[in-house]
Amino acid sequence: MRALEGVSLTLNAGEVHGLAGENGAGKSTLIKLLTGFHQPDDGTIRLGGAAVRFDSPRTAQRHGISAVYQEI
Repeated sequence: MRALEGVSLTLNAGEVHGLAGENGAGKSTLIKLLTGFHQPDDGTIRLGGAAVRFDSPRTAQRHGISAVYQEI
């Protein structure tokens, strides 16, 4: 099985979300994809309706995407 297979998530501007789940559920993988630490092998990340691909966390931050981690 592939990480995050069949995952769909919609977030709206101005919202704050918490991500919870069991160990190995894919939480860290999802956050790393959304924040540019990893690039997806398949699928699409859309921002404002347009497909985006962040090549680094700095690029994601320039688009207003960042994560606040529970532990540093």
